[in-house]
Amino acid sequence: MQTYISLIKLTGTGREEIHKSLKRGELVSEIMARNGVTRRDYFLTLGSYDFIMIFEAETAAGMAQTLVEIGRLGAIVTETMTAFGPEDYAKIQNVLQELEDYESED
Repeated sequence: MQTYISLIKLTGTGREEIHKSLKRGELVSEIMARNGVTRRDYFLTLGSYDFIMIFEAETAAGMAQTLVEIGRLGAIVTETMTAFGPEDYAKIQNVLQELEDYESED
């Protein structure tokens, strides 16, 4: 499963209808389940963003579909990025080292 981090801002509608957020959360959970996405964690934040959510998804397409469906609800806008944990980072470093070793052979 791939990890994704979403930076989330409430829209005007989201702020006006904050009292409906728990009900919307139930709908979001259904959308995520349908698309093979799970929420690993979330945080209410101070600063430029209102929330940060950490997701795991079976496929990139499932994550994209989830974000489109959530966005259509009109309460939030997201900026989402793929996240790589320590194991993935080590693999990337190994590939970079192999490339460097190959280039130094010339």
